[in-house]
Amino acid sequence: MPKVLTPLLELEALGSKCSAGAVAEVLRRHVDKWRREPKKSTLLLNDLAELGKAQVAVQVLKAMRHLQVPVNVFHLNVAIKACRRAKAPVSMALELLESAEQMQVRPDGVTFNAAISACDVHGDWEKAVGLLSDMAAFSPNDISYSAAISACEAAGEWAASLALLQDMLQAQLVHLPAFNGALSACARGSQEAKARQLLTEMGPLQLQADVISYNAGIRACEQSSSWQSALEILFGMAHASTPPDTVSFNTAISGCGKAGQWQRALQLLSLTTPRPDVITYNAAISATAREGQWLWALQLFRDMKQRLKPDAYTHSSAISACARAAKWQMALQLLEGVPSTSAQNAAFSAALGACGEAALWRRAVQLLESMPRRQIQPDQGSFHAVAGAYAQAAQWQRALDLAQLLRTEVAFAAAMTAAERAGHWPTALALLAAMGSAELRADAVCFGAAINACTAWPMALQLLEDMETQAIQLNEVCLSAVVACAPWHIGLQLVEGLGEPGYGAAISACEGASQWVPALCLLSDMSNIRLALHTALVPALRACSAAGRWQEALSLTEHLAATPVDLAAALGIGLMECEQRHAMGPERALHRRLAAQPIAPLAQTALRWAARLRAAQRRQAPLALAPLVAELQRSPAGGTLPYHQAAAMLRHVVSQARAFDVDSIVKALDDFGQDLGWAKFAGGDKGEAMVAALRGCAPMQSDPHAGVLEIGTYWGNSAMRLASALGKAVPITSLELDPVHVAVARCLLAFAGCSSVTVCTGHSQQLLPRFSSCQAVLMDRWGSEYDEDLDMLQKLGLVKEGTLVVADNVLTTAAAGYLWKTGPESGGPARFASVLVAVQEVVDQSEDWLSVSLALPAAAAASAAASAEPAEPPPGLRELQRRSEATRRLVVQKGGEVAAEEMPQLRREALEVLAQHGFAAVNKKSLTGQDVQRGTFAHRHCVIKDQANGADWCFLNNLDLGPQENFIARNSILAEYAVVGFELGYSYENPTALVVWEAQFGDFANTAQVMTDQFISAGEHKWLQQSGLVMLLPHGYMGQGAEHSSCRIERFLQSSDDDEDDIPDFADGFGRRQVQKANWQVMNLSTPANYFHALRRQQHRDFRKPMVVASPKNLFRLRQCVSPLADMELDTRFQRLINERDPEIAAHPDKVERLIFCSGKIYYELAAERERLGLKNVAIITLEQLAPFPFDRVKEVMSKFSAVDEGDGVHPGQIIWCQEEPKNMGPWSYVRPRFVTTAREGFHTDLVMRYIGRRAAASPATGYPKLHAAEQEAILREALLGTSDARAEDNYSVQRPSPLLGHQT
Repeated sequence: MPKVLTPLLELEALGSKCSAGAVAEVLRRHVDKWRREPKKSTLLLNDLAELGKAQVAVQVLKAMRHLQVPVNVFHLNVAIKACRRAKAPVSMALELLESAEQMQVRPDGVTFNAAISACDVHGDWEKAVGLLSDMAAFSPNDISYSAAISACEAAGEWAASLALLQDMLQAQLVHLPAFNGALSACARGSQEAKARQLLTEMGPLQLQADVISYNAGIRACEQSSSWQSALEILFGMAHASTPPDTVSFNTAISGCGKAGQWQRALQLLSLTTPRPDVITYNAAISATAREGQWLWALQLFRDMKQRLKPDAYTHSSAISACARAAKWQMALQLLEGVPSTSAQNAAFSAALGACGEAALWRRAVQLLESMPRRQIQPDQGSFHAVAGAYAQAAQWQRALDLAQLLRTEVAFAAAMTAAERAGHWPTALALLAAMGSAELRADAVCFGAAINACTAWPMALQLLEDMETQAIQLNEVCLSAVVACAPWHIGLQLVEGLGEPGYGAAISACEGASQWVPALCLLSDMSNIRLALHTALVPALRACSAAGRWQEALSLTEHLAATPVDLAAALGIGLMECEQRHAMGPERALHRRLAAQPIAPLAQTALRWAARLRAAQRRQAPLALAPLVAELQRSPAGGTLPYHQAAAMLRHVVSQARAFDVDSIVKALDDFGQDLGWAKFAGGDKGEAMVAALRGCAPMQSDPHAGVLEIGTYWGNSAMRLASALGKAVPITSLELDPVHVAVARCLLAFAGCSSVTVCTGHSQQLLPRFSSCQAVLMDRWGSEYDEDLDMLQKLGLVKEGTLVVADNVLTTAAAGYLWKTGPESGGPARFASVLVAVQEVVDQSEDWLSVSLALPAAAAASAAASAEPAEPPPGLRELQRRSEATRRLVVQKGGEVAAEEMPQLRREALEVLAQHGFAAVNKKSLTGQDVQRGTFAHRHCVIKDQANGADWCFLNNLDLGPQENFIARNSILAEYAVVGFELGYSYENPTALVVWEAQFGDFANTAQVMTDQFISAGEHKWLQQSGLVMLLPHGYMGQGAEHSSCRIERFLQSSDDDEDDIPDFADGFGRRQVQKANWQVMNLSTPANYFHALRRQQHRDFRKPMVVASPKNLFRLRQCVSPLADMELDTRFQRLINERDPEIAAHPDKVERLIFCSGKIYYELAAERERLGLKNVAIITLEQLAPFPFDRVKEVMSKFSAVDEGDGVHPGQIIWCQEEPKNMGPWSYVRPRFVTTAREGFHTDLVMRYIGRRAAASPATGYPKLHAAEQEAILREALLGTSDARAEDNYSVQRPSPLLGHQT
């Protein structure tokens, strides 16, 4: 409690008006008392100092001088103390000290100590040291020295703090805080040796170090990354009778983490006393994060959550651990739990880094854009993380834009890395030059990216010279990059002194030049200087193999057991040499070595049996399959071990299929792929397309011994399908580098009895030169590698007239280079007639393209070459090829998560770019039926005939709007059963095509009812086979008689499998989930926009369902039936139900007394009659999608028009279903119970719906126009007015208001 209340309260009451004059006015009222009792003024200044009111204290001191109140040294000391406590500028305290002479006050040691302490607060060590020198007359004490040393420590001046400590010891002053301050200064300066020396010197001075001293020493070791010294100090504290506290352990754990000793950090965490706090866990998690130990980091995070509350730094550390391991999904999950603090930026930057490590630049951009919505301002680190994501994903254009925006060294380095990964070396060099003009200093990282991007080694050497000129340290990354692009003999000169990357690059250069001797010499040098061989062993193996030095290649495989090398690639090369030279002994040895690796037990079994199968094949002796089947069935699957899926697939086949029965094996394979969501083999329509392409190959038909060459095994699946289709006389050779894949394929083919297939181990680039001829080639690799294989096939003369080349997944993997070389405008050595076939993947049902190319005869190729100048691929295709190569590298490096994220986007980009250059799959849109080219009602005219030559011209294929899909319109005969069956089969085989069949009149579909009932409505339920067939069935009552009015829509609704009593879930996404579960869709559409969206939705969904459209007839020419273009633009979609279209009625739902539901063209007749009568109390709703029933949308409408009478549970109210069809036909029987279910489950009411429509009849419609018109008029009046009988007193008394209409409910 302040001692002098009145002056203090008056001064506080002044607030912001506390000027010098106001302070003097307050003090003037108390001056007489202060003169009598000087202690009162000292107490006031002390209170102001305690409250941290330095400015007021200085003004009080000045006012005391002005009022001639005696001022003494105590007043001066307290005022300077107030400056220190309020952390006021140092100049204020120094001004008070300098004004002491004017105040006739002689400063003492306390005065100087207070001033030095004020300097300590701001780290103004120079002024503190100066004051210490000025107070020599007062004999500085230990407090003076301690304050000055503390000021030096705050400024990081460890040398000055040690000098002051030495002066203090010379003055025979010993003070523990001074030593602690000096220790802290050494810690700030990372002076571990000096700190340990100080701790040692404290003993002889009989000064007992406390916890603060030891913690400062540990912190100095931590800053110097000297984890051993930190542990020595930590465990030495117990011997010095000073038990460590939590801070001691925290600092030591942090030191271990910085030194990469994460295991030591975890041990210290378990020893922490009294107990770990949040900072302890943060340090341990950071230690594991630094080394990429994300599982340990997450385990610590979970342990911590059970005891403490993680803060933002905890989340940041755990996210960083996931980032280093490219576990971006886990990082984003952790980000959701980050508390709202100032440290959120660090957590978001770590999550952005996780996306960057995984090359998921879109996720990174989305995360960056979400930060402002969470009230987090992105900092420079956040933008740099996005730039890193661009670099990882080779998005050089986006990285360039960001670099020009940020204009920082980090952003430019990321842009150059992105350009290098994308193969844009001019961009990388231009960015390097731009950094100089932007006054940014390029470092070794920037030069390394530019050198990596160089394709010419002289340019790379020039960049090295530029680095030396700019005094930039040459690092191994830059030198290794030069070695990689230079000729092998230049690389030999530069490799000296480099590490594993440099030697690996030099050996790769030797491999490319088939220089096996230098490669082995470099490998020997690496061994002599104790470098790890894992980066160089495989290139050396390939160099020996390419030079035909197979003995040397086999000798190199001896080093594989102790090297963390890709065993599949390395042993595959060794096994290739053994198989080609029939070296049985080494081959068995390599198989044993591979089987001893930690792979799935089933895969080990396959390897052993594959070796036995090869031995039996050489001896031409049969091998019993029963033992193979028995061993595969009892071997464990292997959980998550490598190759467990392939091995499980093999076991599934031998368990579920019959030996030598290819059909049962194919079914087992397809079932396996569907059940596990695994599409590692060609199945479904893709497999059928491959077989059809090769079976139709002319050389296969003329020469039964023409061979098929397959690059990539599909685990033997595709070779088995081909062997079954082509017969045993056609030899098939399958090439595969991975020996486990080869073993599984050999076992599968032996089980299927495909003796015409030979599976060879080895890479295609090494095996193709050993073949002399082939008539067909099937390729299944990454698309950017297809053109490499095609180049080698042409170079070796394996592609000649009539050779068929089939390439899979040319869309998904963006095989732009290959498609250009097999396209009509290619300037390559061979010309092809090519077609792209749209196929569907087995598992994800996504579209892909199969490229089928036939080499032209020499004359045709020469003619094509003469008629077209050799051309380079256009820039768009070149860029797509580079994008494909970059994505391939990412998928190889980062794995499945990146593939799942990047591949769909690559496919979308490829689809857009390839379409721009005229590449498109065949038969994307087709319309067949009776008179569909003209249109039965003269409404289409999509195909016209040239009367001169009879040629067809389809304007839909000539829109001149850029690249477009192919549209086919074919008139069919009046044999609906046959035509619908054909179109259904076509929709099965080409699920990416929009297949439409249109009847001339709706009831013509009667003769195709067998197809409808047996296949279309129930096909998916019976055979799990989806179809997207669209049936357009003209429907509508226009007085044309019984045979041309109704498509019998009730039959289709009766076959719909949604239960009328099923309780619907009205949650979000109900409509999509409902269609996915249904067997088909039944529509009666009333607007052009909805018809457009129905067809578009049918094509763009990721699943397929048949769709029956009761298409209108008179609406083609009805002026009211129009849709603005805005209804078909972006952000518009199909409407299952269209609400009231009159804006005035829709705006006042409380005034609506009658609610009419209908479907199809009768809406326009009802709306026209309502307008004629001037009714504003009747709302009309159209159900566009009848099945599956839109429960959720009907509920919304009924909620909106809640004022409408629903009836009393016995008699109907004013909710009406109106239809043109007789009561026993049309949608009434289908919709009625579903309206009741909607009311029951949505509103807990018993709805009795009113029926308005024709009475029950045997015939769909009358043949008398006058009777038709009378019926139609009665329907409209009854629906809108409630009765067609003006004499009726109420609606309920009329059971049949008109003899033309049906009974009421």
